[in-house]
Amino acid sequence: MTPSTPQPTEFDEEVPLATVTDAAAATAAGSVVRNSVWSTLGMILPQAYTLAGSVLIARFLGAASVGRVSFIALVQATLIMLFAQGLPKALLRYTGETVGRGDAGAVRDLANLFTRIGAATGLLCGVGMAAVGALGSTPRGAWVFAGVAAAAMITQSFPNAFLLGIQRWNTATLAGLIPASIGMAFKIAWLIGGGGITGLFGVDAAMALVTLGASSLLARRHLRHLGTGRHVDRVLRARALRFGLITSLGIIVTLVVWRRTEVFFLAHYSSDTEIALYSVPFSAMTALLIVPQAASATLSPAFATLFGAGATDRIANGFARSIRLITLMSVGLAALTIACGGELIRLVYGPAFQGAGRVIVILALPVPLVSLLYTCLAILLGLGRQWVPILTDSIAAVFNLGLDWLFIPGHGAVGAAVANACAQALGSIPILIYTTRLIGGSPWTLRGTGGAFGAGTAAAICGWFVVHMLGGIVGVTAGLLVTVAVGGAVLRLLGAVGAEDAAWLQAVVAAPLRRRFAG
Repeated sequence: MTPSTPQPTEFDEEVPLATVTDAAAATAAGSVVRNSVWSTLGMILPQAYTLAGSVLIARFLGAASVGRVSFIALVQATLIMLFAQGLPKALLRYTGETVGRGDAGAVRDLANLFTRIGAATGLLCGVGMAAVGALGSTPRGAWVFAGVAAAAMITQSFPNAFLLGIQRWNTATLAGLIPASIGMAFKIAWLIGGGGITGLFGVDAAMALVTLGASSLLARRHLRHLGTGRHVDRVLRARALRFGLITSLGIIVTLVVWRRTEVFFLAHYSSDTEIALYSVPFSAMTALLIVPQAASATLSPAFATLFGAGATDRIANGFARSIRLITLMSVGLAALTIACGGELIRLVYGPAFQGAGRVIVILALPVPLVSLLYTCLAILLGLGRQWVPILTDSIAAVFNLGLDWLFIPGHGAVGAAVANACAQALGSIPILIYTTRLIGGSPWTLRGTGGAFGAGTAAAICGWFVVHMLGGIVGVTAGLLVTVAVGGAVLRLLGAVGAEDAAWLQAVVAAPLRRRFAG
């Protein structure tokens, strides 16, 4: 840019087409917020279906069956995370950057290359997991169906990553959400009809294959929109593959801290019931974190596009505002969980899950740190930075395993929660510091951050008191209302939401909603 070129000062400003590529110009706050809504919808509904399924399994088949399903699902999720995260994230990141540079031919070549790799790795992982069932693990059919689903989901992650890289969040979301909704209906009918665990995984396998077909067709359609030219950029290929392999290495250690590794310790030292007492609160917290995680996920292709276009000022402004708003959101979510989570689990799952209340309170404590971590990781992914997260997660993983060994044998699910919460905090803080220094400046203010945590603490204490005084559905309802009311009042009293952020929310979120509903 020349010195006379107008520089964007806010992440939400539209940038003149003369200054950056069309793709970067389209990457404004309005588009990011819309993508965040789709991302949240696409992540929260499947997780809600998972929680609803676990409730039905607990009611129809018992707590031990919840533990068994959780164990099989954990093995499946581990394979999916290992092979559907690293390389697909590389495709997403470099698609965004290459689109930002305006090189459509290179995007086509990259998408075709990674799709072939995805099909091969998906087939390999699916056969491996199905072999576990064939060799005697029970229920055998459940393991085989879980393998089929894993193969389809790993393969599907690559066309899905391309769609996210070009910021087609609505298209990618609907491709997965519609089959997931249909599958949930079949699962409910299956359990009501007296079916067992194997059929549930069979439904998952069928819907995963449908999702794979839909995502592949949609990705090919958008590839055609980029034109017919193909530009084989071997340097770009090498960079993207190297990025994906390094990211996959980091995911191995990430699995220890962020994906219920404690279940393996519980399976060895404890029982299926203790697995259930830990897995249900862990799944609930995973669902809770979907909102900040989904909002943060849309930042990766957006920042990669801006990075490719050289719009660095917009990156810094977008990072600062994202951190401030995610802090407010995550502290509120943690307060609601501490106040109402334990009693809500007991009501939904039954008296056998009374012990899950202490577990969910412990797991809720690091929620603000983890939410901010998601934002930082999304931005680092968009900027192509990998090694610091990998090193930090490696240290946290060793720490996590040591605490698992120390606490789980004598304390079961509660010990597992303590180990995981401590490891998540350790894995989050260094990344927050590193990302803040990398971007430059400080996104926090004493009034904003202190006010958010002060409001959250007051709200959690008042809400928890009401819930435990009244109990039952009345207590949960009253506790929810008190938590929200106290939190909002203290935030307003302390002036925790700055005038600039309030105006941004009004312009980018509230005003479009009013126009939509008014129309």
